[in-house]
Amino acid sequence: MVRNPSPITTSTSPSSWRIYKEEGSSHFNEGHYEHALASYRAALHPQYHIPNAEKQIILSNIVATRLKIGTKAMAEAAITDAKQCIALNDRWPKGHVRLASAYIALGGHSNDACNCLQRAVMLEPSNTVARQMLLQELRRDRESRNEGGGGGVAPSAPPLEEVIHADASGVTSTYGDAVGVDDDDDDVQPPAFNPDSFSFS
Repeated sequence: MVRNPSPITTSTSPSSWRIYKEEGSSHFNEGHYEHALASYRAALHPQYHIPNAEKQIILSNIVATRLKIGTKAMAEAAITDAKQCIALNDRWPKGHVRLASAYIALGGHSNDACNCLQRAVMLEPSNTVARQMLLQELRRDRESRNEGGGGGVAPSAPPLEEVIHADASGVTSTYGDAVGVDDDDDDVQPPAFNPDSFSFS
């Protein structure tokens, strides 16, 4: 049985927002994305005095949840949320990866997505998820330009399932942990990346 998030109470307990965050993560892991979104949004209610680092994680989780819901309106809202996440700390690479994921899901924003991914790689050169996404987006852009006669037409978005597809082992196969949720600011280990498997001739 799916439980709706509890209504906002007048409690200002510092741990109240944590309850909503935990509910959101639970709903997300169960595939109840609408409920997860409601819980995460409740955690950000202005009555709670949440440290910026926690706000940024919750916003990042909201972006991931919106991308799982998968509508154009959710992708547009995810861009706004990702920008808010980055505004709290523009040195957190995952915020830039989230914004890139939202741009890719929306489509027609390949350059914006690549800029975000380049920033993430600059901040964290060992970020294999950002590197893999950047290479895939550059490849998609190049293929689109070649198919379009070199006219520089922005590529269309990949199917959302490609952006968020997870294989049976639970490892996200296309864009790593770009659409998973965080319980803290430690990133989940991304799948191994082999730079030799990519070439641009």
